[in-house]
Amino acid sequence: MTAKRRRELDQRDRRKTLHRRDRSQGSPAGRLAFSTLEPRTLLATVTWDGGGGDFLWNNTLNWSGDVFPGSSDDAVIPDLSGTPTITTTGTVSVVSLTSAESLVIGAGTFSIAAASTIDRNLGLAGGAELGGAGTLSVSGLTNWADGRMSGTGVTNALGGITIDVSFLGRELDGRTLNVSGNSTLTGDSYFRFTNGAQFNQLAGVFDIQGDLDFENSSPGGTVERLTIASGATLRKSSGTGLSTFAQSAPVQSQLDGSLELQSGQLQLYGTASGSLQVSAGTQLRLGSYALSATSSVSGAGTVSLNSGTVTVSGTYNITGGTNVGAFVVFDGTVLSIGPSLFIGSGSVDFSSGETINVTTLTLGSNSNDLTGSDTVNVSGVTSWLGGRMS
Repeated sequence: MTAKRRRELDQRDRRKTLHRRDRSQGSPAGRLAFSTLEPRTLLATVTWDGGGGDFLWNNTLNWSGDVFPGSSDDAVIPDLSGTPTITTTGTVSVVSLTSAESLVIGAGTFSIAAASTIDRNLGLAGGAELGGAGTLSVSGLTNWADGRMSGTGVTNALGGITIDVSFLGRELDGRTLNVSGNSTLTGDSYFRFTNGAQFNQLAGVFDIQGDLDFENSSPGGTVERLTIASGATLRKSSGTGLSTFAQSAPVQSQLDGSLELQSGQLQLYGTASGSLQVSAGTQLRLGSYALSATSSVSGAGTVSLNSGTVTVSGTYNITGGTNVGAFVVFDGTVLSIGPSLFIGSGSVDFSSGETINVTTLTLGSNSNDLTGSDTVNVSGVTSWLGGRMS
């Protein structure tokens, strides 16, 4: 063997030795590299197939794959024969719901995280709770017979809503409820606003049928509000007693549309830029209220301006009588305050540029004040029991 051949063999042997050493020591040159990825959750669409033979959400046989939708799934209920109603119980949590059929949350909770739709009706019964951060749009009627709505999401009741508050009340907790049809509220219990809840009547009539109250259970921290949009109407059509938006603390009302007080008494706090009609035999009570220059208050009923500061910058034409227990400024157009003016406490500033004509004037025994630049003509008896005129 020549010297050259011997050197080639020696070099080959050294390369084999180095290769074996690299593999035994796990050097980067001799192994494959792997990296660990974070866990991934795969979103799934679970579709109703009706394999269970009933219309119960919680029957797994009714869903594709025989597993009902979970918190990582989009649930789909297609258009079914006979337009049935799907009923849920227990705890249900989904990413979204797209349903061509009606849904009743019969008990437990139903939570959605993303935009969802129901093409027909929605019902809440049996202490049910609709929650989550998603927006649920219901094309048909929403029947809120029991339970509550919660979460940071939105409910769009496009086909109107009925709310039964005859037993234990109803609660809107943090959620926004937008109603494009009529809202009908029946019963004599309470409707509770909590944690910044907003009820927006975008069209139609918000009809109070009974002497139910509206309660703010989280005063001081957030603003709970009923908004009657321009073109919509707030109405009390039945009940002979008082319905108040301040059972425990004021719920603000923003009246951009109209008010029709047809029965009983109604206490409001907030603002108004539309028309307020007070029928004969009824009483409208306003506390800490601002009536803008575009507003009008009229009718044969009575008005009690009973707390805080009330400004009347629009047209005021009440023929039934006006009672004052607040700090009131009339700086709009005053056509009539009725035959009697009673100032029980607080003050009245007439600075409308009008002449105020009344039959009787009473300044009660509490601290009160009749002031302003307007002339007040009293054709009958003036009873000055306390306070001052300035």
